[in-house]
Amino acid sequence: MMKKSILSFVLVLMCGASAMSKNVSDMFIDMPDTVMPYISREQRIDLVNMRRIDTQTPATVKSVFRSDVSLTELADDRLTIEDGSFQYALIRLSGNGADSLFCELCTVQPVYSTTSCHIYDGNWNLVGKIDFDDFVSHFSNYTEEEAERLKLVEFPIVKVTVDSDVSLLHIEVRDPLPYKDENDRNGLILQRNVKWNGESFKEF
Repeated sequence: MMKKSILSFVLVLMCGASAMSKNVSDMFIDMPDTVMPYISREQRIDLVNMRRIDTQTPATVKSVFRSDVSLTELADDRLTIEDGSFQYALIRLSGNGADSLFCELCTVQPVYSTTSCHIYDGNWNLVGKIDFDDFVSHFSNYTEEEAERLKLVEFPIVKVTVDSDVSLLHIEVRDPLPYKDENDRNGLILQRNVKWNGESFKEF
């Protein structure tokens, strides 16, 4: 049996970092060009305005690579951008004794999807980074099958999606080279949920 451990990844916040209260639309428009260099500030404004006018249809612009970049979801606490090869989600998190923090989830979608995560304050100062590969070794209550499968995978693929409650994230861990088995569910090894508690994500 694998030793049980409690999932607790505490974000170390920069001293003196304070976040102005913003919704995700404002945060997205004010995004530094280095974060998403293939669309301009003017295009980000266009995406938000088009989506607000027509809430049922994705708003789309052309990137510098001439690919379609679409704003597929927009609310006060979340937005989602897609271009076919990646999905970018920005969600607003509440902080303990502080203004909102913002969680950026970028999922690259090759054969299997992999997700990276950064936490920013309202001024786009980086205040935390989460390596979801490290999450895997801290999950508790592995089944015997999950533990055995993980031992066989050197570099598992980790995909993260956002629940309707933005404080809740769903994590899937997959084998990049799944077994040839009809019941293998495309290499899925395990699924877990983590929830934001005001200062960290913990297993939920």
